[in-house]
Amino acid sequence: MDTELLKALKELLKDELKPLSDRLDRVEGKIDKNTLILEEVRGNIKSLAELHVAHREQNERAFDKADLLIQEKSDLIETALTNTTKELNGIKDSIEVLTEAVGKHEMDIRILKKRPV
Repeated sequence: MDTELLKALKELLKDELKPLSDRLDRVEGKIDKNTLILEEVRGNIKSLAELHVAHREQNERAFDKADLLIQEKSDLIETALTNTTKELNGIKDSIEVLTEAVGKHEMDIRILKKRPV
Protein backbone atom coordinates (compact mmCIF):
# COMPACT_ATOMS: atom_id res chain seq x y z
CA MET A 1 0.00 0.00 0.00
CA ASP A 2 2.86 2.32 0.58
CA THR A 3 3.81 1.86 -3.05
CA GLU A 4 0.29 2.62 -4.15
CA LEU A 5 0.17 5.63 -1.87
CA LEU A 6 3.46 6.87 -3.27
CA LYS A 7 2.19 6.38 -6.82
CA ALA A 8 -1.00 8.25 -5.96
CA LEU A 9 0.96 11.08 -4.36
CA LYS A 10 3.28 11.14 -7.34
CA GLU A 11 0.32 11.41 -9.75
CA LEU A 12 -1.29 14.08 -7.59
CA LEU A 13 1.91 16.12 -7.48
CA LYS A 14 2.36 15.64 -11.20
CA ASP A 15 -1.18 16.92 -11.86
CA GLU A 16 -0.67 19.86 -9.48
CA LEU A 17 2.74 20.80 -10.86
CA LYS A 18 1.74 20.54 -14.55
CA PRO A 19 0.00 23.99 -14.63
CA LEU A 20 2.96 25.52 -12.77
CA SER A 21 5.38 23.92 -15.21
CA ASP A 22 3.34 25.21 -18.17
CA ARG A 23 3.20 28.66 -16.64
CA LEU A 24 6.95 28.60 -15.99
CA ASP A 25 7.53 27.63 -19.64
CA ARG A 26 5.41 30.62 -20.78
CA VAL A 27 7.29 32.95 -18.42
CA GLU A 28 10.64 31.67 -19.70
CA GLY A 29 9.43 32.22 -23.27
CA LYS A 30 8.45 35.77 -22.43
CA ILE A 31 11.79 36.35 -20.71
CA ASP A 32 13.60 35.11 -23.82
CA LYS A 33 11.45 37.40 -26.00
CA ASN A 34 12.10 40.36 -23.67
CA THR A 35 15.82 39.58 -23.72
CA LEU A 36 15.80 39.79 -27.53
CA ILE A 37 13.84 43.05 -27.41
CA LEU A 38 16.24 44.44 -24.80
CA GLU A 39 19.24 43.55 -26.97
CA GLU A 40 17.57 45.27 -29.93
CA VAL A 41 16.86 48.37 -27.82
CA ARG A 42 20.48 48.42 -26.61
CA GLY A 43 21.66 48.25 -30.21
CA ASN A 44 19.32 51.09 -31.18
CA ILE A 45 20.52 53.20 -28.25
CA LYS A 46 24.13 52.54 -29.22
CA SER A 47 23.37 53.54 -32.83
CA LEU A 48 21.63 56.71 -31.67
CA ALA A 49 24.56 57.57 -29.41
CA GLU A 50 27.01 57.11 -32.29
CA LEU A 51 24.79 59.20 -34.55
CA HIS A 52 24.59 61.91 -31.89
CA VAL A 53 28.37 61.99 -31.56
CA ALA A 54 28.76 62.17 -35.35
CA HIS A 55 26.28 65.07 -35.58
CA ARG A 56 27.96 66.89 -32.71
CA GLU A 57 31.37 66.55 -34.36
CA GLN A 58 29.91 67.69 -37.69
CA ASN A 59 28.30 70.71 -36.02
CA GLU A 60 31.55 71.58 -34.24
CA ARG A 61 33.47 71.44 -37.53
CA ALA A 62 30.84 73.59 -39.25
CA PHE A 63 30.91 76.08 -36.37
CA ASP A 64 34.71 76.26 -36.42
CA LYS A 65 34.66 76.80 -40.19
CA ALA A 66 32.00 79.54 -39.90
CA ASP A 67 33.87 81.14 -37.00
CA LEU A 68 37.10 81.19 -39.01
CA LEU A 69 35.31 82.68 -42.02
CA ILE A 70 33.73 85.38 -39.84
CA GLN A 71 37.13 86.17 -38.30
CA GLU A 72 38.74 86.43 -41.74
CA LYS A 73 35.95 88.69 -43.01
CA SER A 74 36.19 90.81 -39.87
CA ASP A 75 39.93 91.22 -40.36
CA LEU A 76 39.38 92.12 -44.02
CA ILE A 77 36.71 94.70 -43.10
CA GLU A 78 38.97 96.16 -40.41
CA THR A 79 41.83 96.50 -42.90
CA ALA A 80 39.54 98.06 -45.51
CA LEU A 81 38.16 100.50 -42.93
CA THR A 82 41.67 101.50 -41.85
CA ASN A 83 42.72 102.09 -45.47
CA THR A 84 39.52 104.02 -46.23
CA THR A 85 40.05 106.20 -43.17
CA LYS A 86 43.61 106.99 -44.30
CA GLU A 87 42.40 107.83 -47.81
CA LEU A 88 39.61 110.04 -46.44
CA ASN A 89 42.10 111.89 -44.24
CA GLY A 90 44.28 112.47 -47.33
CA ILE A 91 41.27 113.72 -49.29
CA LYS A 92 40.31 115.99 -46.39
CA ASP A 93 43.82 117.46 -46.36
CA SER A 94 43.67 117.99 -50.14
CA ILE A 95 40.30 119.73 -49.84
CA GLU A 96 41.70 122.03 -47.15
CA VAL A 97 44.67 122.92 -49.37
CA LEU A 98 42.35 123.50 -52.34
CA THR A 99 40.04 125.62 -50.21
CA GLU A 100 42.98 127.76 -49.14
CA ALA A 101 44.19 128.07 -52.74
CA VAL A 102 40.71 128.92 -54.03
CA GLY A 103 40.33 131.46 -51.26
CA LYS A 104 43.65 133.06 -52.21
CA HIS A 105 42.75 133.06 -55.88
CA GLU A 106 39.38 134.60 -55.08
CA MET A 107 41.09 137.38 -53.13
CA ASP A 108 43.51 137.98 -56.02
CA ILE A 109 40.57 138.18 -58.43
CA ARG A 110 38.81 140.74 -56.21
CA ILE A 111 41.97 142.82 -55.98
CA LEU A 112 42.37 142.73 -59.75
CA LYS A 113 38.76 143.76 -60.22
CA LYS A 114 39.26 146.85 -58.05
CA ARG A 115 42.30 148.05 -60.00
CA PRO A 116 41.69 150.42 -62.77
CA VAL A 117 42.46 149.11 -66.12
